Amino acid sequence: MTVGLTGAPIGSTPLCAASGVRTILTHVCAVPGEAPRLRAAASVARRFDATLYGVAAEMIPPLASGDATGLLEGEWYLQMRTVTEQNLRSAKAQFEAETHGLKTR
Repeated sequence: MTVGLTGAPIGSTPLCAASGVRTILTHVCAVPGEAPRLRAAASVARRFDATLYGVAAEMIPPLASGDATGLLEGEWYLQMRTVTEQNLRSAKAQFEAETHGLKTR
């Protein structure tokens, strides 16, 4: 693919399309079904010698039922926080395993 600069005839100043790809951002998830997205992002990063940024995000879902005393809610949030932290650690491990040898953040 040839890209022309403004004022220059097409083809006189060839630029490689890959020269613009230096940073790739991808979502990283602990769910196994989401692994192809990470593999694809790592493959593109390898191909273009780009830095790959992985972003993992989890949230604690709201409590589905009301708790008049507030006692159940505290324990529930602690358990959900533990699950969320485990998911984030798992996502990080998957990211590190898939991107071994790449420039990452």
